[in-house]
Amino acid sequence: MQDEKLSGVPGTGLWGLKARAEEHSKSDGLFKDPIAAAWWPRLASFFSDALSRWYTPVLQQSIAMRTDILDTCVRTHIQQPGAVVIEMGAGFSTRYHRIQPQSDWYELDLGEVIDLRMSLKEPLAPRHFYLSDSLFATEWMRELNNYPPENLLFIAEGLFMYFPLERVIGLFEDLQQHFIGAQIDFDVLGQRFLNCLFDTSD
Repeated sequence: MQDEKLSGVPGTGLWGLKARAEEHSKSDGLFKDPIAAAWWPRLASFFSDALSRWYTPVLQQSIAMRTDILDTCVRTHIQQPGAVVIEMGAGFSTRYHRIQPQSDWYELDLGEVIDLRMSLKEPLAPRHFYLSDSLFATEWMRELNNYPPENLLFIAEGLFMYFPLERVIGLFEDLQQHFIGAQIDFDVLGQRFLNCLFDTSD
């Protein structure tokens, strides 16, 4: 397993993990993230050459700033009674452990990523759940049907830019059909950057 690399969209989750671990090590960092700092050395061997080529100090800073902004959004949301957070394409997100909410929290990602997370012996919590499924499937949405849609906050962090526009639009349509009144927070990239978006596979 240690000789394997993560490529494509699952691999980009390692950018976030590395960036948060580095931010944690700064005396003047935007946040502290001891879980990321503990996980990164154990997952560094999965960092492919392609991922490494595109990882720069500017990317690290951008990810740290995005992380901090979305953390603030989540902290605002969980102040309401019955709040629920769903991280789509969660990768190796450590947001749950940074924020430590008293709310139901779901992490959605492909089975290979969830299995790798489980191998890290992630601290378990009774209201912290994992959904092993494709982002574009609808089965995982049924797991959330018991919640009032207005209580739900979906997070898509460093995610949508890796998929064709039509697929993202289709996902939004599915979310709207299932969860009218829910909130979604996500980041976007300009067309200029998208035109040169790179392939992170070796």
